[in-house]
Amino acid sequence: MSLQYRLFSFFIAIVVLPLLIATFFGRSIIVRELEERTYAQLGAAQQAAAAIYDVTRVSSRDRVQLVAGTETFSQLLLEKRYVELREYVLDQMSQGENPIDYMIVAEPSGTVLVEALAEPEFVPGVKPLTAEEILTVLPTNNPRRWLFTFAIQAIRSPDDVEELATVVGGDYVDNDFLLRLTTAEGVNASLLVEERINSTTIESLHDSSRPVIVDLSESPPFMKTRIAGIDVYGAPGLLSRDVAPAEASFLMTTSQQPIAQLTSDIQRLMLFLLILAFIGSVLLGFSLARVISRPLRELALGANAISAGNYDQHIAVRTKDEMGQLARSFNEMAQRLSVHITELKESREELKRALTRFAETLRSTHDLGRLLPLVLETSIETLRAERGLLMMMTPARDSLVVKVEHGFDGDEFEVSVGEGIAGKIAETGEPVRLPNGDGAPDRAPQEPEFRTKLAVPIFSQERVIAVLMLYDKEDGMNFSEADMGTLLSIADVAGVAIENVLLHEDIKRQAITDGLTATWNWRYFRIRYEQEIERAARFSRPFSLCVIDIDHFKQFNDTYGHQRGDSVLIELARRVKDQIRDIDALARYGGEEFVLILPETDEEGAERTAEKIRASVGETPFQGEPPLTVTVSIGVATYPIHGSDQDTLLNHADQAMYAAKAAGRNQVVVHRPPEVA
Repeated sequence: MSLQYRLFSFFIAIVVLPLLIATFFGRSIIVRELEERTYAQLGAAQQAAAAIYDVTRVSSRDRVQLVAGTETFSQLLLEKRYVELREYVLDQMSQGENPIDYMIVAEPSGTVLVEALAEPEFVPGVKPLTAEEILTVLPTNNPRRWLFTFAIQAIRSPDDVEELATVVGGDYVDNDFLLRLTTAEGVNASLLVEERINSTTIESLHDSSRPVIVDLSESPPFMKTRIAGIDVYGAPGLLSRDVAPAEASFLMTTSQQPIAQLTSDIQRLMLFLLILAFIGSVLLGFSLARVISRPLRELALGANAISAGNYDQHIAVRTKDEMGQLARSFNEMAQRLSVHITELKESREELKRALTRFAETLRSTHDLGRLLPLVLETSIETLRAERGLLMMMTPARDSLVVKVEHGFDGDEFEVSVGEGIAGKIAETGEPVRLPNGDGAPDRAPQEPEFRTKLAVPIFSQERVIAVLMLYDKEDGMNFSEADMGTLLSIADVAGVAIENVLLHEDIKRQAITDGLTATWNWRYFRIRYEQEIERAARFSRPFSLCVIDIDHFKQFNDTYGHQRGDSVLIELARRVKDQIRDIDALARYGGEEFVLILPETDEEGAERTAEKIRASVGETPFQGEPPLTVTVSIGVATYPIHGSDQDTLLNHADQAMYAAKAAGRNQVVVHRPPEVA
């Protein structure tokens, strides 16, 4: 009997068969049976909930019809005694065995006459609908219509000639409502609107500060998911046949903990079996040691020599059995390893040269839109990753957003600083390699799943400005510490390049920005002004100029000093920006003068905008000690009626501003051509 056959027979008898029996015939069957029973329980609970939901809707309809059909209701409505009608409705809503949560009486036009609304108990962040919103969403496909049940009753005049009003009433599908739908112990009900939990019997979600989303896009009749940090089994159910589950549905859930506990017990049993298998393996190894000790010792010595860097090892082949084949294979492995090490050294040198070229390219470009994809693609190619993301810090430095992705569907997401893996790296500045034992940060729900992952920070001026993340190696192996070092080197070079780009953009911005007021400077104004003239001429569209001058500004400087005068300029610029559109351009024209370009704006629109600016500046004193009342005089000129070239139009706007000052200041004057004698 060959050595291979003897080893195979022993291990099948002592190790493999018990493990196969314990794993496949024990754990799998029990877990599968329990899951099937759990799904059956959820299915029954779903059917029961649907039945109770339908009964409640019918009950609400009956209650609405009963209240709206009383003589008292009709009399109060006809006499338009709406205050008394509301008190009557509130009293009747809570009567009987089927009280309802709200009733609304509205004219046929939609005007609400009476509203009696209880306070619903939705999860935090879900705003209850007002009476007007309920009436608005009823005839539409707005998903929010599933936040309540409703019954509609038309009220006609005594002679049945016209419709006096419409009564709408029902129950909120809130936390209390869902408690009536759950009849099975340990089963929770949740209302999903556009896959977001709006109400639920899960108590831990009643105080949750974040919305909980459940993905139903590819869910079968039963599903496994995670809600409020708990793994659950779920059974989504339709609210109506014509409503897609992704729009609105009931979700019945129960915890996976019991089955998980059973799985843990089975794993302990498997551990016990493994201990027994280990004991058997020790005995087996002892019996085989005398037969295979010498060739194994030679293999061990050869392996130690290779690990020390000596790749010229050769083991004598003494037999033709499996041990002889192992010796031949070892010799071939040593030879191939020697060749591979040589190739690896050459590849490493090539990688160094590639990184050098990469660094030179990064330093030479000033386009962030080209730079970021280059960083990500180089990282993926160098480390042979399947997917990757590059996330940048927002200007407020409180969150990260995806700027470049590779291997994903293109969906962008955002994580707060300190949240998930990316947020933790942004907070601490420490790289992460996963899997890497305990203590690693947990993945945020919006972050992609992975088998193995590398994530490193990118620094600029000793602050984290981005996080570079690679997912899953092409060969299926985990990322190594060497991979981490390579990615950190790329991140260091990328950080310098990004810092250069941002510095270059900042210099460009400063060249066209007024340093005091943060508005555009005269240089940028002339460029933009020329563009607007050309565009208006090409498309025959109007645009307007406003010249804004602070009244008595020299007096402010003389009385309170230039520092206070600067603060007035800054505050004025801020107030003007609050009154204009994103497409408008505000530039500092002189010491206390500003000029405003209003694209696509005629004379009337420009005058309205100028008047808003004048009111915004003059109606509220500027903060400081003491508070100052500041006014402005504004001149308006419109292309082409007041001028079709740059100098003429600007001069006319300037003349109009001086006319405003001459007329008493604190006013808007539109240029008027002089009358022909």
